[in-house]
Amino acid sequence: MSLPQEPVTLWVALKEPANKLEASWDDGSVIYDEADGSLTALNVSTTEVLKRLRTGGAASLAALADELFDGEFEPEEWQQLEAILVQLQ
Repeated sequence: MSLPQEPVTLWVALKEPANKLEASWDDGSVIYDEADGSLTALNVSTTEVLKRLRTGGAASLAALADELFDGEFEPEEWQQLEAILVQLQ
């Protein structure tokens, strides 16, 4: 499958962001923001992407897709990964 042409953006996440606490389970995680008291629930896929960004360093969308989908992914999976990255912004 050929990848869509796009400007290369490198995605990264802070390993331990200030004022944020995370609890994880097998089926996802929750982020608590101490600053405003909000909770954000993340599904399994989003939790996996966030974990990868926190531990693996900066990566492009193409590199993340290749790594997370073992080099074999469908257009729907590419779109799902794009949506996850937007959610994590």
